[in-house]
Amino acid sequence: MPLDLLADFRKIRPDWEEDVTYFPLTGKKFGGYFGSPYFPKTYWPPSYFGNGGVGAPLPRPIKAILDRNPLVLGAGRVTENAIGVWVDNDATTGISSAEIDRGGDRIKLAVNIGQAQVERTINRIVRQTKGWLLLEVA
Repeated sequence: MPLDLLADFRKIRPDWEEDVTYFPLTGKKFGGYFGSPYFPKTYWPPSYFGNGGVGAPLPRPIKAILDRNPLVLGAGRVTENAIGVWVDNDATTGISSAEIDRGGDRIKLAVNIGQAQVERTINRIVRQTKGWLLLEVA
């Protein structure tokens, strides 16, 4: 039986999960509206064409575990103002690693507990398995 850390953690501490919103980029960076690379989809926010253009994914609410301590990278480097976000590696209940556009996708979350949620950019996938992802959001 494969180990699923996120599922096991939910059994132990279900109250640690928070509601966040995942905002996928409005399409490929240079897919282009009107079939032209001169009108990249990233020029317009999702609300410009209602849902971000033809076939653009809509934002979706998901559950995540947030690690608000600065992420420590290899060789002792620390990523300032970064938040670790643990989510399901699934396009329905979380975020699929196949759909992430690093630097373009965003997550709306509370930077500090009790504060209003703000949008932050997904910088990279720190760790991943078939069951979960750890994302660096800054």
